[in-house]
Amino acid sequence: MDYLHFKNAGLLGILSLTRAHKVFRNDLETQFELFEKKYKRPFTLDAEETLDEFAYTDQPGIFLVKDTGLYLMAAAKMDKLPDDMSHVCYAEGYSPDKPDWWEKCHAISGDDFGITFPFNQELQELVEQGCDIVVEVTEENFKLKTFKPR
Repeated sequence: MDYLHFKNAGLLGILSLTRAHKVFRNDLETQFELFEKKYKRPFTLDAEETLDEFAYTDQPGIFLVKDTGLYLMAAAKMDKLPDDMSHVCYAEGYSPDKPDWWEKCHAISGDDFGITFPFNQELQELVEQGCDIVVEVTEENFKLKTFKPR
């Protein structure tokens, strides 16, 4: 089991962006699930219908992303991503400016991925109060937890 630690200082930008927006992106897996629920069949590339109607939600979320590093990212629908990178918070030790970032990320998953966690009012308030986020990584899933550093 691995733990990904996201420090509060980096989470505050995500919190600010989340609170400033009303529309949030769904990850692709969620879009597939919503499509299947509505149409009672899996999505296929040759489907007459598109995923467009399932791309957005009014429920705040944060993405856990593994590509060039491993990070949490604001799911807010933004016309332009902030130049200051305030929409991203890298897990401790998983930023591409660390010498062993690729090996550490590859140990979590050989593939790139993006999954969504709810960023509900309770979690937003915990971040506002100074809590960090920890994601517990097992072979089966990812679990988001919070803790207040001393």
